[in-house]
Formats: sequence, C-alpha cells, structure tokens
Amino acid sequence: LSLVGSEMCKETASVLSFALGEIHHSDTGILLDKMGIAVRTGQLCAEPVMQHYGVTGMVRASIGMYNTSEEIDLFCEGLHRVAKMFKLA
Repeated sequence: LSLVGSEMCKETASVLSFALGEIHHSDTGILLDKMGIAVRTGQLCAEPVMQHYGVTGMVRASIGMYNTSEEIDLFCEGLHRVAKMFKLA
C-alpha cells in the first residue's frame, strides 16, 4: 500500500488516497465493493494531482466519526484480501 500525497498533507487523517501495489485502481475498487466496502476510484476530480504523481488514478477511502472500529478492521482485511488475490501478500 502506498499513500499518495501523504508527504504533502501530514495533518490529514480522514481521507486516504492510495495505490495497492501495481493493482489497477478500478480492480481494487470493484473487489472491495464486492466485499461491501465503499471507496472512490479514478481521477477523483483531481487530474492535476494525478499528473503530478504520474498515475492514471487512485483509490480513496474516507474515514469519519461515523465509522466503527469494526468497519475500519473490515477495510484493512479487505485490502489484505485484494492483495492476496493479486499475489502481493
């Protein structure tokens, strides 16, 4: 998992933009969706940022006060499952 933009925005905590290895952002999003985990994928209305990082898109997860610790655990488990499907873990 590589966070995108974390070096520029050290104060953020609730929005994570990331890439999961070499897995296409759409594949990650579709698989997480099948597990009941909602994320955004694509250029996320931030084309200049995508160009800056040299990527065609990324995955974004938003975590807020409304999320339970179980939901966050489910998200992490989902990422591990997707990585395992693509033999990254």
